[in-house]
Amino acid sequence: KHQILVAGVLQLLRKTGWAEADVCLWIDYSCIDQDNVTRKLRGIDSLIGYVSRCDAMIIPAYESEFKGRFVTDIPLYGARAWCRLEAFIFWTISTLVDADDAKLYVACSN
Repeated sequence: KHQILVAGVLQLLRKTGWAEADVCLWIDYSCIDQDNVTRKLRGIDSLIGYVSRCDAMIIPAYESEFKGRFVTDIPLYGARAWCRLEAFIFWTISTLVDADDAKLYVACSN
């Protein structure tokens, strides 16, 4: 999914006009400790803080998996309550900050 994420970021840069040097990525799986339970729970507790600092959210998916328009239409990702919660938190915070433009995207492979 690394290639999907990179392609999604590049497409987002073109769409928004953001400079590549100004973009930082926070990747939940690699930024929240998955092995140490105590640190993992601290990471989960800080999720809203991380998300509130994000200008966009990209969900990588294989095109063959994504057959719809909504997060729940992405098998594996959309079936997990945790993943749906991440997207919901991002959308909610984005809507509160800028009601016209919550930048929640699904990047698909070709």
